[in-house]
Amino acid sequence: MSPLNGHFEPELIGKRKRELTSGLDDQILALYAQGNSIEDVRRLVEDIYGVSISAGRISEITDKVLPEIQAWRTRGLQSFYPVVYLDAIHFKVRQEGKYVGSAFYTVYAVDWEGNRDLLGLYVNSGGEGAKKWGIVMEDLKSRGVEDVLVICTDDLQGFSDQIEDAFPSSIIQKCIVHQMRNSYKFVDEADRKAIVKDLRQIYTSGTEEQAKTALAAFEVVWGKKYRSIVKQWNENWTELMAFLDFPLSMRKMIYTTNPVEALHRIMRKLVKSKAA
Repeated sequence: MSPLNGHFEPELIGKRKRELTSGLDDQILALYAQGNSIEDVRRLVEDIYGVSISAGRISEITDKVLPEIQAWRTRGLQSFYPVVYLDAIHFKVRQEGKYVGSAFYTVYAVDWEGNRDLLGLYVNSGGEGAKKWGIVMEDLKSRGVEDVLVICTDDLQGFSDQIEDAFPSSIIQKCIVHQMRNSYKFVDEADRKAIVKDLRQIYTSGTEEQAKTALAAFEVVWGKKYRSIVKQWNENWTELMAFLDFPLSMRKMIYTTNPVEALHRIMRKLVKSKAA
């Protein structure tokens, strides 16, 4: 309409309307979801659309998703999952003007049809702790999860006890990749390549008996110099080698927490430019 006859109506914000039109609300949500701050979104909208929107209005738009987030967080889950990965990622979170280290507890699952699903993302201030994982698992149970075949984790102290309390029938698979990192953490640089090669003989064995033979061979060569490595593998043996009881087609899926760490890489990419 022409503004001369008094019937002009702006294209992006209609008269007496609180919502932007032309899909701009969705664009603001998309920009925010990509890791842009509210101020970043405000500048981008002004640059792209030539529209000046206050930070408060942008906050109102982004807050619209909060009911959907809450519905997602409390949604019912399947009663049984073949594989569940439990791992945490750490961020700095700004609270009352201060930066606080927080652990984001991630529960990532694969169902019987092979579909991957993020069952939950839980935020706790401070470092990662086994008891906090216990609270997370109790929430999964309250939302309908009754049993899990294999739970894949890292080597957090006390983690296995919490899992056994929540899901006593589950098989615990400790991440081989984490174990390898722990094994050569204090290895001399000159020995590292040989150590990695010999340890690989253990977890690539076809059977547990073959794996035990490979560990015994490792101990003969390296046991005197690196006794702590042999001790680590012996102490965690049952939970490290649990994947050998499964078909070859499943072993690569469960012997490491890499699937959930891939998700964490995506999360870090979205917020890498932010201090908190």
